[in-house]
Order: sequence, then structure tokens, then C-alpha cells
Amino acid sequence: MPAIPDEFPIDPNSWRACIRGSGDEEQAFTSALDIAKAVIELLGATHWEPVTHVVGEWNTFNNAVKIMERFYDRPLEITFKTTEEIQRNVATGLEDGELTREAEIAQVDEWMIAGATACPRELTLKQRQTYFSTVRFHTIGEFIESMAI
Repeated sequence: MPAIPDEFPIDPNSWRACIRGSGDEEQAFTSALDIAKAVIELLGATHWEPVTHVVGEWNTFNNAVKIMERFYDRPLEITFKTTEEIQRNVATGLEDGELTREAEIAQVDEWMIAGATACPRELTLKQRQTYFSTVRFHTIGEFIESMAI
């Protein structure tokens, strides 16, 4: 999947990261390959819950940056967006009557700093056991290592 500048906090193509909020907010990280494996499992199931969670690993963007830097042995260029800046960008984009690209990105940023990407752990682990017991989900480090081969 190509990088979309400014949308995802870590851009490996330009070797930059823009940390939203503190960067310590818990997120759910899942590789597209692991999601595909989970969908295949669901399609073979007789039923599944209307909302089904798939998570490879719960972690933070600060830790994801450290994992990448350690693996590649080079620092990322890091910038920050404060919570106040994100909230201001959301409010400004909504006050103008149009949802600008900046406001759309700010809404995703707001979602990240609120921890909304971190699927509920207990329910997710229960569903993992019920629906995905044959799927081996990868951590951020394992995914990076597999891509480097």
C-alpha cells in the first residue's frame, strides 16, 4: 500500500514520523496480510458477530518508531502535532462549512489520540480465540522483519 503523506503517522518512504498527541496512546496495529487471513477465516465460519475485531498487536506510535529505528539502525525525522493543534484543526475545518483535507486528517488524528483505534482488548482476544485460532498475527517488529527479507 503506498504511503499517503500526512495521514498515517509513520511514513517509511520519506523516513519521517509525525507523532500525534503524546504518542503514548494505545493503538491497534494489524498487517493487511493478517486482516486478509482473518477475513478468510470468517468467510468459512457459520456465523460471526456483527462487529468483529482483528488486532495484530496493541502498541503506541512512540514504540513503533523505536522498533523501526532499532531495526534499521537509523533515526526517523520526527515532528509532533499537539492535542491542542489537532483540536484546533478539527474545529477550524468544521466552522468553515466545508470539510477540508486538513480537517479530515485532523479528525483521524483526533481518533488516534483518543485511543479509538485500540479495539477492546478482552473482546478482541475472545473473538481471536473463537474465530481466528488458526491465524498467527504478527507484531510490528515481525512485520518489519518480514518486509526486509
